[in-house]
Amino acid sequence: MNKKLFWLYITSMWLSVRIVLFEKYAFVLMLVWWVPSFILAFAVRPLYSGSEFIVLGVAFLLRKRFYLSMANTRARWIRRGDWVEFVEDGHEGYIQVFKHGKVLRKMRGEDVALTGLFEKELIPVYSHFYLLEMEEKNIIVPYEWIVSIELKDVPEV
Repeated sequence: MNKKLFWLYITSMWLSVRIVLFEKYAFVLMLVWWVPSFILAFAVRPLYSGSEFIVLGVAFLLRKRFYLSMANTRARWIRRGDWVEFVEDGHEGYIQVFKHGKVLRKMRGEDVALTGLFEKELIPVYSHFYLLEMEEKNIIVPYEWIVSIELKDVPEV
């Protein structure tokens, strides 16, 4: 098999996996949490009658803590060079404006404050920022505004 074709196949598959993980992140977290919980619950079942209910009860109580601890890891699936779709915040009325941009780099709050491209009073509200290349100018978008990763710039054979 041609090395270039093989590399193209691998990178395309990895992009597809990242898109699915970004889009269906809540479902993936649910699987990662509940599948081992059920396996553990029925593994301890022979030790004590009713122990599976205790394990599942503990898993249910700790579920929210697990989800909150994993909330910021969704931003790891966005890479430099990806095309993303985002909702621009701050528009009046019920109409949401969806825009597309290419990620140039990930930024921290201190770097965003130095650029002046984002409102300084809103910087502490958001966790991650991305510098996006738009058609008319570059803008900075918080991670929370990003809706999806787009399939653009996919190389062809």
